[in-house]
Amino acid sequence: MFVSMRKGQGGPIPKFNDYNLWKAIISLDEFVPVGRKKLAAACGVGEGSMRTMLRMLEEKELVSISKTGSASPRKEPSTGI
Repeated sequence: MFVSMRKGQGGPIPKFNDYNLWKAIISLDEFVPVGRKKLAAACGVGEGSMRTMLRMLEEKELVSISKTGSASPRKEPSTGI
């Protein structure tokens, strides 16, 4: 899914797969916010791969990245009023 988005961009082949991306998304819900190093360890990938994964997830608006760490974006609950 996401890994296929990388094709045709040149550079090295990604050292992660869709499972690693899924694990990152799940981990972002568990540890909010979380640093790249801790997230990479939780997903079993290197920091460089995690940086690429976070950039891909940010492009799809699945993650929010700040100086304090990364987190999955939270939507404000609807009040229904």
